[in-house]
Amino acid sequence: TKDGGKNIIEIKDGKVRMAYANCPYKLCVKQGWIRKGAIICLPHKVFVIVGGKHREEPYDAITR
Repeated sequence: TKDGGKNIIEIKDGKVRMAYANCPYKLCVKQGWIRKGAIICLPHKVFVIVGGKHREEPYDAITR
């Protein structure tokens, strides 16, 4: 990033994770592997959004 931030994103077997980030709290790294949803590193303004045409489930959540 412009401010010297560094993020490494790893994609493997249909999953993604933030393998490395030099941000203060490393919450994006601690999130681990995901198959859907998003990983966000706010200090570096890095957004990883998992998407695609095929979805296993039609809804993220159902509430009443």
